[in-house]
Amino acid sequence: MILYPERAERISKIMSGCSICSRREAERLISEGRVSLNGETVREPGAKAVAGVDVICLDGEELVLRAGGGGYGYYLLNKPCGYLTTCSDPFGRKTIFDLIELDGHYFPAGRLDLNSRGLVFITNDGLLCELIIHPRNRVEKVYMVRVDRHLSREEEGRLQNGVEFEGETYRALKVSMDKRLKNGDAVYKVVLNEGKKREIRYMFKALGAAVKDLFRVSIANLTVEGLKEGSYRALTGDELRELKEMTGYETEKEKLKLKS
Repeated sequence: MILYPERAERISKIMSGCSICSRREAERLISEGRVSLNGETVREPGAKAVAGVDVICLDGEELVLRAGGGGYGYYLLNKPCGYLTTCSDPFGRKTIFDLIELDGHYFPAGRLDLNSRGLVFITNDGLLCELIIHPRNRVEKVYMVRVDRHLSREEEGRLQNGVEFEGETYRALKVSMDKRLKNGDAVYKVVLNEGKKREIRYMFKALGAAVKDLFRVSIANLTVEGLKEGSYRALTGDELRELKEMTGYETEKEKLKLKS
């Protein structure tokens, strides 16, 4: 599966985004046959590619797109309530991209609903985004969830074994109470390794409990720790390398090359 195929862009634009050359110079290099797309030489200046999926080489060397210098970027955002985790909204509601200023087409790896808070991973690397959100990769996400009552041990077990809500099964990898509040509410640590729309809210609703606050703490090796609400930062090199190792990024990239 290729994410956002409609976002194919001119190769010359992608190359200029790498800070290698201007767009006009990139078009010249393409017309000279010095650029390849997925192993095939391209000579048409208007040729397009999908960032994060297609492999572009100049004189046989794959272009390396670095965060902060154009090309691929990898960012963490601590999302407040009241923002949609989407690229745009037809009704003009606020989105996470009202909080983070980036050049080019970026997208979130998974979503938090309007009234949920916490960590969002944002990138323009379609392959890494897909590896994070695809259920088969079992990437763990950790949430702190405040509900309107405490659960019994039996109910905690049901959440881990799977509960039904409106014909869909919802299952947590781990559920454990973090604290019991004086007003009768309770805070639970919930770990998921697959992503379904409003999954946590629905699984608690299946037990007759209502979620009052939902805060995502981490995604894989990435954590919201030290990141103020509404702020963002770029991943460190170590964080990115570890994330790619955890998701099998280089292996999947090689598979794409063989298919091309």
